[in-house]
Amino acid sequence: MQKLTTLAAFATIKGRIAEVRKRDSFMPYDYSPRVITHPKAQEASELFLIEIDLKHVVGCCDARARLDWAAPDSRVTARSLATSALITYRRCFTSGTRLWLTEDDLNPLSPASRDKHRRLYDWANKAYAHSVAANENGVMSVSMGQSHDGNLKRGGFQYGGYQVFDLGGSFGPDLKELSLEVARDVVAPRKKQVENELEAWLAAFTDQEIAAWPCGLDAAMPTDDLSRTRKKLNTSGSK
Repeated sequence: MQKLTTLAAFATIKGRIAEVRKRDSFMPYDYSPRVITHPKAQEASELFLIEIDLKHVVGCCDARARLDWAAPDSRVTARSLATSALITYRRCFTSGTRLWLTEDDLNPLSPASRDKHRRLYDWANKAYAHSVAANENGVMSVSMGQSHDGNLKRGGFQYGGYQVFDLGGSFGPDLKELSLEVARDVVAPRKKQVENELEAWLAAFTDQEIAAWPCGLDAAMPTDDLSRTRKKLNTSGSK
């Protein structure tokens, strides 16, 4: 029995060694990123960030479609998803330190999709990012009661106002479809074109020259105090 056990253990070890060798035959190199300082690399990386934002918008729309309205705080969840989706979509077209898309960039889309973009962007701007819609003005009233014999009685204060907070109706599906179109037909082709240009540019460098460039993992680390604090908190338990 002992011999059989030893043989079984030996076979298991041989199997694991074979698995490692098989894995290493597919991944013989230990890859690590090297920072590309070409201006086109900055453009490609920021197009990638726009893709991430658009995926987030799609995820919010999908989560809204699956929302259980019987669940506690479902209205809070619905408003959170709508706010996150619309503000994130708007962010892809808002000027800032990062690359942003313009309406001219949407020319590959159909006229109907460009009209949909204007409507949803305007909605995000006026109903979420800013409070500029006229129907968002608050209303204060005092309630008045009247008995069956005509006597009046003053009640308490009441407040009213209208706030858009949900991706109900066609808004959610429209926003999801538009985000997928922008990612597929606008951002992806542009990023692929830039990648092709950078491939040609990189061909002029030797592997040794590229290996000497700064490590991308180090360059990507945030440098502000708050981010350093978060990093410390996230790694405090590691050895």
